[in-house]
Amino acid sequence: MTNNNNKSALAFLIGAAVGGATALLLAPKSGAEARRRLAQGARDMKVKTRDKAELLKGAVSDAKTAYREKLDNRHETQFDFARGRMRAGIQPPGAQSPDAQS
Repeated sequence: MTNNNNKSALAFLIGAAVGGATALLLAPKSGAEARRRLAQGARDMKVKTRDKAELLKGAVSDAKTAYREKLDNRHETQFDFARGRMRAGIQPPGAQSPDAQS
């Protein structure tokens, strides 16, 4: 029973919020006031969008740098591994030994 009461209260609050927002949006305003509010909203959105774009740009740059470092480390590790195998006289898989080439 309490769960139904909570759902009803939540539905009432959501309805009240939607109704209040609708009333504010549809309330008569002068043309100048409406244009001013619209222009201010556009400026705010532009600033927020620019800020988000800068954050995203930084995150992408950081991820790119981390990926390149990881890739460089992987190549170094593989190169060191191959060099060690060559020093030990171990042929790469699929390679023929110098004795078998004749």
